Amino acid sequence: MVKSHVFGAGLFLLAAFGLSWSLYNQYTPKPPNGRLATVEDKVVMESGTYSWERWGRSATANFLGDPTGVVRDNEPLIVETTDTLEFTFDSVPASIDCYLWEMDTGEVVYSGGLNERTLQFEQWNVSPGDYAIEVRAKWAEGYVLYHARILVPE
Repeated sequence: MVKSHVFGAGLFLLAAFGLSWSLYNQYTPKPPNGRLATVEDKVVMESGTYSWERWGRSATANFLGDPTGVVRDNEPLIVETTDTLEFTFDSVPASIDCYLWEMDTGEVVYSGGLNERTLQFEQWNVSPGDYAIEVRAKWAEGYVLYHARILVPE
């Protein structure tokens, strides 16, 4: 009787280990989701290039191109020159850098690091126009480049 319990427990542990190992081998880490919001509206930012590591597994994606190509077909978030943009993520990043790319020319027209998870457009003196915003966020687990389209009306 004792031998059958020991055998059963051993078999159970072996099956549990096999299932755990199988799930671990299929696990692919995913970077946190990012959102961009004004007082009036919000959008989910698309992740482009990233490198992410968790639990000894890693995942990478490389997007070769400028952010204007990523967001060209997206509905823009309307942002007034006096608005404050708030960036939210599934987990708080260690650092955030932000870039605005002009949709017509594909050139970076504004850039800077953020001390908080907000960007006040008045400080950047942003001109009216159509932009792709690129947010580069870093964590201990890796980094992600997020993209969204914003429109600053006249």
